[in-house]
Amino acid sequence: MRNRAPLTMIGIVTVIVLLLSTAAMADTIIYAPTNLSASGTISTSGNTFSGSVTFSNGSSFDQLVAAFSLQLFGGNTTITQVNFSNLFAGWTPYISKQSNNGTPCNQSNNTNWICADGFVYNTSGIATSFAPGTLAANSSITLNFSGQFTGSSTLVSALDLMADGCTSTSGVVFNGGTVSNASITCGTNDGNKWAYSNTIATTASPEPASLVLLGSGLIGLSSLIRRRKR
Repeated sequence: MRNRAPLTMIGIVTVIVLLLSTAAMADTIIYAPTNLSASGTISTSGNTFSGSVTFSNGSSFDQLVAAFSLQLFGGNTTITQVNFSNLFAGWTPYISKQSNNGTPCNQSNNTNWICADGFVYNTSGIATSFAPGTLAANSSITLNFSGQFTGSSTLVSALDLMADGCTSTSGVVFNGGTVSNASITCGTNDGNKWAYSNTIATTASPEPASLVLLGSGLIGLSSLIRRRKR
């Protein structure tokens, strides 16, 4: 069980429903008062998954993301691979890890999570630089991912997002070190830091296969009604 840091912002949850492939769901979080929002989608097919995370900055100033992690599955599931078709420049994706309140992806043994951060390490495992995920004013970016898993294909009933960053791109201080103690400071005494760590209300979308079966059932029912009218 992870330690959840106190939220520096209030998350207002809204639910959007998108039709994807088998067992799909989607959700949106609004961060106040910085006009920063994030939405995510996920779907599975066999032992593969695909989805996306969209970060939107509705403010008139640039903001940044330092790291984010997302729980995709529940139960006895192990994610074995994750790839991003696009990611913030200089970032690295991970499996079985989490980030928490401004730290890199340094919490291990979370087999049904994916994580990504902008901390850059040398061959000795020391963080030597930080690549911020910049969110330009009044813009959004969608990060698409896919991967493979073993075990249960049960998606969580409520997606769990952990994300953090700074409400300003100025005054950001990189604190190097090992993966366990590297961090960033957002302005004086972290006064510009935002963090979110909570479950997100989700809605399961209709499965295409189920829709086909439903349509076949309706066709069969209409045929039966016609025969009875004769």
